[in-house]
Amino acid sequence: MFRSLHCQAGPLFMAAKVRRRIVAYMATCVVGDRAEMVSVAVMPEHRRQGVAGALLTRTLRLLRRCGASALDLMVRADNHAALQFYRRSGFRRAGIDPDYYGRSQPGVRMRLALRKASPAS
Repeated sequence: MFRSLHCQAGPLFMAAKVRRRIVAYMATCVVGDRAEMVSVAVMPEHRRQGVAGALLTRTLRLLRRCGASALDLMVRADNHAALQFYRRSGFRRAGIDPDYYGRSQPGVRMRLALRKASPAS
Protein backbone atom coordinates (compact mmCIF):
# COMPACT_ATOMS: atom_id res chain seq x y z
CA MET A 1 0.00 0.00 0.00
CA PHE A 2 2.78 2.45 0.91
CA ARG A 3 4.66 1.75 -2.29
CA SER A 4 1.51 2.50 -4.29
CA LEU A 5 0.88 5.72 -2.32
CA HIS A 6 4.48 6.78 -2.84
CA CYS A 7 4.19 6.21 -6.59
CA GLN A 8 0.96 8.25 -6.73
CA ALA A 9 2.06 11.07 -4.45
CA GLY A 10 5.78 11.27 -5.23
CA PRO A 11 7.37 14.09 -3.20
CA LEU A 12 4.00 14.68 -1.49
CA PHE A 13 4.29 11.33 0.31
CA MET A 14 5.88 12.19 3.64
CA ALA A 15 6.71 10.27 6.77
CA ALA A 16 7.54 11.57 10.23
CA LYS A 17 10.06 9.74 12.37
CA VAL A 18 10.70 9.82 16.08
CA ARG A 19 13.89 8.08 17.17
CA ARG A 20 14.25 6.43 13.74
CA ARG A 21 10.71 4.99 13.92
CA ILE A 22 7.99 6.09 11.50
CA VAL A 23 5.13 7.47 13.59
CA ALA A 24 3.05 9.21 10.92
CA TYR A 25 2.62 9.67 7.19
CA MET A 26 0.67 11.89 4.82
CA ALA A 27 0.07 11.28 1.09
CA THR A 28 -1.29 13.96 -1.24
CA CYS A 29 -1.93 13.71 -4.98
CA VAL A 30 -2.12 16.60 -7.45
CA VAL A 31 -4.11 16.68 -10.69
CA GLY A 32 -3.91 19.96 -12.57
CA ASP A 33 -4.14 22.71 -9.98
CA ARG A 34 -6.17 20.64 -7.48
CA ALA A 35 -4.72 18.49 -4.71
CA GLU A 36 -6.27 15.79 -2.57
CA MET A 37 -4.88 14.35 0.63
CA VAL A 38 -5.57 10.68 0.00
CA SER A 39 -4.22 9.14 3.18
CA VAL A 40 -2.91 10.24 6.56
CA ALA A 41 -2.23 8.44 9.82
CA VAL A 42 -0.52 9.19 13.12
CA MET A 43 0.21 6.51 15.69
CA PRO A 44 -2.11 7.03 18.67
CA GLU A 45 0.70 7.68 21.14
CA HIS A 46 2.05 10.49 18.93
CA ARG A 47 -1.22 12.35 18.37
CA ARG A 48 -1.61 15.91 19.67
CA GLN A 49 2.16 16.41 19.59
CA GLY A 50 2.39 18.47 16.40
CA VAL A 51 3.36 15.62 14.06
CA ALA A 52 0.35 15.96 11.73
CA GLY A 53 0.67 19.74 11.83
CA ALA A 54 4.31 19.53 10.72
CA LEU A 55 3.44 17.18 7.86
CA LEU A 56 0.55 19.41 6.81
CA THR A 57 2.72 22.55 6.92
CA ARG A 58 5.33 20.97 4.67
CA THR A 59 2.66 19.63 2.30
CA LEU A 60 1.03 23.06 2.01
CA ARG A 61 4.39 24.71 1.31
CA LEU A 62 5.05 22.27 -1.55
CA LEU A 63 1.51 22.63 -2.94
CA ARG A 64 1.77 26.42 -2.99
CA ARG A 65 5.13 26.21 -4.76
CA CYS A 66 3.67 24.00 -7.48
CA GLY A 67 0.68 26.35 -7.95
CA ALA A 68 -2.13 24.23 -6.50
CA SER A 69 -5.29 26.25 -5.90
CA ALA A 70 -6.92 24.05 -3.24
CA LEU A 71 -6.42 20.98 -1.08
CA ASP A 72 -9.35 18.62 -0.52
CA LEU A 73 -9.67 15.69 1.87
CA MET A 74 -12.28 13.38 3.33
CA VAL A 75 -12.78 12.76 7.05
CA ARG A 76 -15.10 10.33 8.77
CA ALA A 77 -18.03 12.33 10.11
CA ASP A 78 -17.51 10.81 13.57
CA ASN A 79 -13.78 11.66 13.72
CA HIS A 80 -14.24 14.81 15.79
CA ALA A 81 -10.54 15.22 16.61
CA ALA A 82 -9.58 15.22 12.92
CA LEU A 83 -12.43 17.57 11.99
CA GLN A 84 -11.27 20.00 14.69
CA PHE A 85 -7.63 19.74 13.56
CA TYR A 86 -8.53 20.53 9.94
CA ARG A 87 -10.84 23.40 10.93
CA ARG A 88 -8.05 24.92 13.05
CA SER A 89 -5.79 24.53 10.01
CA GLY A 90 -8.16 26.62 7.88
CA PHE A 91 -10.16 23.90 6.10
CA ARG A 92 -13.88 24.40 5.54
CA ARG A 93 -16.63 21.86 5.00
CA ALA A 94 -17.29 21.45 1.29
CA GLY A 95 -19.82 18.63 1.30
CA ILE A 96 -20.78 15.26 2.68
CA ASP A 97 -20.87 11.79 1.14
CA PRO A 98 -23.32 9.65 3.13
CA ASP A 99 -21.62 6.33 2.32
CA TYR A 100 -17.98 7.31 1.68
CA TYR A 101 -16.59 4.98 4.34
CA GLY A 102 -19.08 2.19 3.72
CA ARG A 103 -22.71 1.66 4.43
CA SER A 104 -24.04 4.46 6.62
CA GLN A 105 -20.51 5.73 7.32
CA PRO A 106 -20.50 9.32 6.07
CA GLY A 107 -17.44 11.26 5.03
CA VAL A 108 -17.10 15.03 5.28
CA ARG A 109 -15.26 16.67 2.37
CA MET A 110 -13.10 19.51 3.55
CA ARG A 111 -11.29 22.08 1.41
CA LEU A 112 -8.54 24.59 1.97
CA ALA A 113 -8.07 27.36 -0.60
CA LEU A 114 -4.37 27.79 -1.26
CA ARG A 115 -4.53 30.99 -3.26
CA LYS A 116 -7.02 33.78 -3.39
CA ALA A 117 -9.39 33.96 -6.32
CA SER A 118 -8.49 36.55 -8.91
CA PRO A 119 -10.66 39.68 -8.87
CA ALA A 120 -13.27 39.76 -11.62
CA SER A 121 -12.15 41.68 -14.68
